[in-house]
Amino acid sequence: MTEPQKSKGAKTLDNGLHVLELITEHPGELTLTEVAAKAKIHPTSVHRLITSLEAKRLVRRDTQKYLHPGYGLIKLASSVDRVLQATAEPVMQRMTDKIGATSHLVVAISETEVMAQLVVQPRQSLGHVAFSPGRVDPINHGSAGIAILSG
Repeated sequence: MTEPQKSKGAKTLDNGLHVLELITEHPGELTLTEVAAKAKIHPTSVHRLITSLEAKRLVRRDTQKYLHPGYGLIKLASSVDRVLQATAEPVMQRMTDKIGATSHLVVAISETEVMAQLVVQPRQSLGHVAFSPGRVDPINHGSAGIAILSG
């Protein structure tokens, strides 16, 4: 992860999102103290942020106090571009089943990055290539980003 950019809005919210990003990038690998060090935020402030994130089920701690992404993130993520997903999924499922291969819908999220929005696995197949929704790649790497650039 790159260094956080200077906040253009609410500093507390920016810090909380930075903490959440660190936890999702290092699931189960960091304690509160380690997150504070990586985020360059005072541990007391990180404690308050994590307590708020835990209350919303966006972060959870295991028995050894390591931090993990919380299940509340699933609910948040499922609402992103719901209309696009609902429109694309049946078409992609028919195509995926017909060709017997995984299909994925990738969207440009900035001028330099693309993100897998939807991944559909064939219902009956001997094997498939794994690809995760939410994966972010440089727009100039991989077939999906290059296809978007060519448009």
